[in-house]
Amino acid sequence: MQTDAQEGYVAAARVGIPPHHRACFMKENNRFYSLMHAVCAGHGYCGGMHGDKFMDVIDFIPQSGNVTADQFVEWVFLAEYENETERMSPRWDRHRQRIRDFFAEHMGSDAVDASQLKWEVES
Repeated sequence: MQTDAQEGYVAAARVGIPPHHRACFMKENNRFYSLMHAVCAGHGYCGGMHGDKFMDVIDFIPQSGNVTADQFVEWVFLAEYENETERMSPRWDRHRQRIRDFFAEHMGSDAVDASQLKWEVES
């Protein structure tokens, strides 16, 4: 019997973890880092290949405006699965709910300004 994590796990080695993810593991722990750690390292949703380009959730977050937990979840799955049938499969419903919960837990709300969904850059 597989656990929820094993069922949805996508090995990071399959597509590679983008350099900005690896670099952030050395940065100060903040809310967005914690969220992304839960989503990627904890659940295996680190993004995926779309044609010849690697995409992750960061590629879908707008520069400004409010972002809801539901939008974030949609973008996580959009980044992970190029194939719409796979992306929309009901078998991932528990994972979608967990990621929604992660968003609210780590970001402190069901909606935040897009500026809060960025890696902190050290000056």
